[in-house]
Amino acid sequence: MNSSQALNLIVKLAGFKLLVRANRFGCDSDFARETHDYVIAVLDGFRAELAELIHLACQATCETDPDEQDDLIYHLLQRQNATERNWYDCQPLEVGGWNRSEPDGSFRHPVTGKTEFADEIPRVIDIPRERLCGLPAILDDIEIECGIAFTYDMVIYKPRPRNPEATKTMPAFDPDAEIPW
Repeated sequence: MNSSQALNLIVKLAGFKLLVRANRFGCDSDFARETHDYVIAVLDGFRAELAELIHLACQATCETDPDEQDDLIYHLLQRQNATERNWYDCQPLEVGGWNRSEPDGSFRHPVTGKTEFADEIPRVIDIPRERLCGLPAILDDIEIECGIAFTYDMVIYKPRPRNPEATKTMPAFDPDAEIPW
């Protein structure tokens, strides 16, 4: 992906971000507004990644020191590979995101509104498209124009409690201690 393609995608992502933000005002539930906020955050993340790619390309062409320029070009190539891997090999994103349950494992089901309990296995909840207040039409356009796909799911997980025995304690550093080898 070259700089002009990245700039084109940045403009498209900015336009879709405005559409999602404008559509958010018509939402009738907190869940729909949170989902819109999540989509805005995802679009911002992709936009920031592309902006960093363009910035590195500009820095590499403007640098006069050959060693510094080689370092910038290497970093640019690494970022380009990561961006292309992220962009082209991207799995569909869950429109509801990944959400932690409460410490006791309880969470509010996004569709029914009832309190349910999660276990250690992540739980995928299907979200009806009509609960998203017009967002699916925008997401379909985002997939066509930008290649970012969303599934209408939400993942709920219960984090495992920390095992206090799993952390090692390091002895205090003693500069006069004998070196073990």
